[in-house]
Amino acid sequence: MFLINVPVGVLTTIAVMQFVEDPTWEKRKNPKKVGIDVVGISLIALGLGCLQVFLDRGEDDDWFSSNFIVTFAVLAAVGLVGATFWLLYAKRPSSICAC
Repeated sequence: MFLINVPVGVLTTIAVMQFVEDPTWEKRKNPKKVGIDVVGISLIALGLGCLQVFLDRGEDDDWFSSNFIVTFAVLAAVGLVGATFWLLYAKRPSSICAC
């Protein structure tokens, strides 16, 4: 297992936290409220996760002759198409759900 990227990622995260600042108009709005698009993130995770399983296990399970693969193909399509439409038609997808 190669963990060469872990120190680079940690240093990059620290550097970004130190040097990148929010614009002044974002600081004035509401500094405590963070908007998270739960629906968008969930659809993307569903789509990409199912697509990964579909592509990884497809050859082993003989692609579309397996109900498992067909189910994951349909879930991947629903997740990715749903995420696309959600992100295109939501007015402010990052502030839909402030959790």
